[in-house]
Amino acid sequence: LRGAGTGYTLILLDGVPVYDPSGIEGAFDLNFIPLDQLARVEILKGGQSTLYGSDAVAGVINLISKPVSEKKAALSGLLSGGSYGTFRGNAGLNGSLGKTSYQVQYSGSRSRGFSAAYDPTERKKFDADGFRQAVLRLGLSRSLGENLTLRLSGFYSDYRTKLDAGAFREDGDFTATNATRQLAAGLEYALKRGKLFVNYHVNDNQRRYLNDSTSVPVGAFSNFSDAHYAALSHFAETYANLNLTETFSLVIGLDFRAQNTDQTYRSVSGFGVYEAPPLSRDFANMRIVSAFASAVWKGETGWGLEVGGRLNRHSVYGTNATYTLNPFYRFGTRAKAFGTVSSSFKAPSLYYLYSPYGNLGLRPETATNYEAGVQLFGKIPKQYVRAVYFNRRLRDVVFFQNLPVEPFGKYVNLSRQQDQGLELDGAFSAGRWQVSANYTLLTGKTTTQQTNGRDTTFQNLLRRPRHAVNATVSFAASRKLTLSASVRSVSSRPDAFFNDETFKTEQVTLAPFTTLDVYAEYRLNQRLRLFADLRNLTNLRYFDVYGFSNRRFNGMGGVLLSW
Repeated sequence: LRGAGTGYTLILLDGVPVYDPSGIEGAFDLNFIPLDQLARVEILKGGQSTLYGSDAVAGVINLISKPVSEKKAALSGLLSGGSYGTFRGNAGLNGSLGKTSYQVQYSGSRSRGFSAAYDPTERKKFDADGFRQAVLRLGLSRSLGENLTLRLSGFYSDYRTKLDAGAFREDGDFTATNATRQLAAGLEYALKRGKLFVNYHVNDNQRRYLNDSTSVPVGAFSNFSDAHYAALSHFAETYANLNLTETFSLVIGLDFRAQNTDQTYRSVSGFGVYEAPPLSRDFANMRIVSAFASAVWKGETGWGLEVGGRLNRHSVYGTNATYTLNPFYRFGTRAKAFGTVSSSFKAPSLYYLYSPYGNLGLRPETATNYEAGVQLFGKIPKQYVRAVYFNRRLRDVVFFQNLPVEPFGKYVNLSRQQDQGLELDGAFSAGRWQVSANYTLLTGKTTTQQTNGRDTTFQNLLRRPRHAVNATVSFAASRKLTLSASVRSVSSRPDAFFNDETFKTEQVTLAPFTTLDVYAEYRLNQRLRLFADLRNLTNLRYFDVYGFSNRRFNGMGGVLLSW
């Protein structure tokens, strides 16, 4: 998001942060969440740490589950199949019984897939790397009085896939299993001028990577490896959303986050058996306690202002704070100008702190964010044009520093990162037509302090294009038939990969590409819809990651049920 890596975007599930503390950066894997269980996705760009805390450096992505029907019982279903032997199904039951609402959703999918590693000979010698997934979600809501509501939910995802050894390197017996379990409870109390919320969420992640010895890629260091990663994260918060007057609102609250991890790694090679020093949750853990507030004033003359701040206390590095200052001006109902100055941060992950290369002296990565923009509104909400300039200056970036003695490396705060760009987006609708499009111009550079005291500056936005365009055109051909086409175009971008023949990391340039997708949906009646989804119509071969395959021309089709 805006040139930042995955770990700098915070993922929310129904407004609650989710993490995977067992990973190097602690980022949550979006593969765990099937799209057919979501109602919509909200994206907040820019530094959002004042309201959302750690990791919200480049922005926040909020995944919002499907709502509960007001009927006593409502059924939903999906059955589809398509390219690469892919099948996907979903079944859901939800409804409202007096003061109680309930929801059950199950999603299952599997695919024969294709080789993750690209075969440069194109002789189809690499085997397919398929996957299968099962996801169960449960929800219960109960009114406990005129103003008080209790919400409970549970989530389980099991994801299994085959992997390859790396760029251009096939592996026939490398598998990964990922399981996540989540439980959440919340209370909502209606106040005279707002609402009070209390939420608790626990997330248990289990991952295993097993590389057996029946297939050993050429140049592989080991012929067997087995890695286990387990992590537990807790999140608790209480906050109030208050509309104190017609022009002044306030959000104020406290939250608590705790994480721990267990990790083991064992491999066998020509040098013998190697076992990495294990990580134990009794040792590898951290806690953050935070207080935050954000106030918004909207004046009668068009002026408005948002001001906010957050104070964090971390169990390892101590205290840090963030702020937000967002003035804006509305020109009637048709235009708005705004500017933002804010700070954001990312706390060191458990791996950065406690791994064999860890450093308990790490400071949080902190960013100062600048934005300025204007938005024009049409006569209806679906019509608008917006332009935003952004500039993010990230300091104390964690850098892996090589060392001449064991463990031959250590994580340190040595780098600075600056990303800036321009975003243009808009939407237009007229009669049966709807059009939406966006364009992003992005540049960035990293400055790293060297051991000789000098700084080295280089362009480092790996796999991130300088220019990117997306556009979608939809047409309601009739009351029953809807058609749409989408274009995605990106410019050339740098990448790097480890060459097994030279034993060096090499820089490459990924070629620009443009893809075309089409979608059609036909409504048989109020309860049944048929759809067809065709991707990469020109059968283009391109690289998002150098040495790894992309999906060529492919399609899915199926039926949607709503009862």
